[in-house]
Amino acid sequence: RAPPFWPHNARMHMHRLVVAFTVALAGATVLAQEQADPKTLIPGPTLNAIAQHISGAQARNHVLEMCPYERNRPAEEYASGTYRESAYAEKMAKEYGFSDVHIERFPLGAKQWDGEMGELWMTEPAPAQLITRYRDIATTLATGSRSGDVTAELVYVGRGDTAADYQGKDVKGKIVLGSGPVGALHNLAVRQFGAEGVVSFFNGTGKPVDRPDQMGWSGITASPDPNVKTTWGFILSLRMGLDLLGRLERHQKVMLHAKVKAAEYDAPMNVVVATIPGDGSTNEEFHFTAHLFEGIAKQGANDNCGGPATQLEAGRAWIEMIKDGTLPKPKRTVRFLWVPEISGTRAYLTAHPELGQHVVASVSTDMVGANQTINHNSLHLNQTMYSIPSIINDVSRQRSEEHTSELQS
Repeated sequence: RAPPFWPHNARMHMHRLVVAFTVALAGATVLAQEQADPKTLIPGPTLNAIAQHISGAQARNHVLEMCPYERNRPAEEYASGTYRESAYAEKMAKEYGFSDVHIERFPLGAKQWDGEMGELWMTEPAPAQLITRYRDIATTLATGSRSGDVTAELVYVGRGDTAADYQGKDVKGKIVLGSGPVGALHNLAVRQFGAEGVVSFFNGTGKPVDRPDQMGWSGITASPDPNVKTTWGFILSLRMGLDLLGRLERHQKVMLHAKVKAAEYDAPMNVVVATIPGDGSTNEEFHFTAHLFEGIAKQGANDNCGGPATQLEAGRAWIEMIKDGTLPKPKRTVRFLWVPEISGTRAYLTAHPELGQHVVASVSTDMVGANQTINHNSLHLNQTMYSIPSIINDVSRQRSEEHTSELQS
């Protein structure tokens, strides 16, 4: 789940930083002697100054410091209650001069799964061959997997996400290979038909043939019923899966050895908070939010350390421009919230119900670091519903349309 991101060409992420500034500054005081360009809403000299202060390369560097690759989060981080990404974001926000920088912690509500070791070997036909290893590629171990050490024959069941896929196949005590989602595969193969574990080469994003070595982050859902069996699952790339399938289609007997070690921790959620104070003329606030975590075990460069990294750099440049007189203080306090996705936002707003009375708008940046050309995808802009119209829609839409025109020209 970590496609190529942040190309060396800075134009793409420079644009995103300028978008963030434009949306926020639309509600701030603009220097009186400047007249806004009707095509940009913000005066040209101000936009030029912003472009000179911000650095797409520095935003990318933040990603490389926080989440350069998926890794096993060490037990010490769970014990301390402060995670690598949180500590880094807090440290840099303080260094850059943000105000009221701190980490708030909230109960997760359940134990946090964490993978510690996972290896999948093909022991037959000989010689033994390593297929994949959690230490090398953390996404290869399905989240929610339980510890186990099994050697068993491999059986292919097609997609494996419907009962019909298992008709005429004996999978009890064996390892099942399928092209369907690992969770659905495990639910049927293990829990209904008695398999030892599952191996999936499912890829639900884009065209797998275009990305034959990509692995999608996915997992197994634990059952609240203690009598429902949960074992483990491995996720393979399309190329790996087709290699195993090819062996089976050539009528080879394939034996796999799966070794998994997983743990659970009592761990809090971290919400990193930082602000740029307003000029005191109003108690209204403008929020920038981005999720620093999806759960806690997963760490993602594109999803979504890129969001907080972009906002951290935007805030640094903004504070610098306020200090050197290029920009006035914003009218409204600007609050940055870097949270666990969805659950962290809810926990923070529940703990601070008064904020709901003061927030005029919020911008969330999610997965903004991908190189869209390489990944054959696009950037999506979500706006408010027609029933709750906002000037933010016009500002963001105008800026995006301008950027589209620049690219077309």
